[in-house]
Amino acid sequence: MAEVAKATGLPEEDIRLGVLDLVGHGLVDESKSLGPSGAFWPKTGLFVEFDQYFLDFSPKQDAIAIANWLVNEKIERIEVKNLAKQFSDWPPRRLNSVLNYLDGAKLVQPFKASASGPWVMVQLRVTDHTRRFVRDHS
Repeated sequence: MAEVAKATGLPEEDIRLGVLDLVGHGLVDESKSLGPSGAFWPKTGLFVEFDQYFLDFSPKQDAIAIANWLVNEKIERIEVKNLAKQFSDWPPRRLNSVLNYLDGAKLVQPFKASASGPWVMVQLRVTDHTRRFVRDHS
């Protein structure tokens, strides 16, 4: 926390309270080590929540676009590398934010592996939740 305080110029107490708020909302995790380590790290939800404010896209709006495409093309399962080809103008950060949105909202069934390259999952499966999401946002 001291490093974040130094980098931002904010008092360490404000950083600690901010981290406490983010932990409470499930957006970051804190170290569970014995003693006060002050270590914390982001969870995927942090990016899904804040990308729309700091980057030039909305994970939810992009999720609607991807879900619509999947349902309209009658795709049941797709490798993410092939999905990325359909949205080739989106960098990995943008597509990953969308994939995390879909996963976090339980709108797709993700298939994850440690060697998934730049993507947060290898494949995804369309579910009835995906279809309802499309219906509700069309």
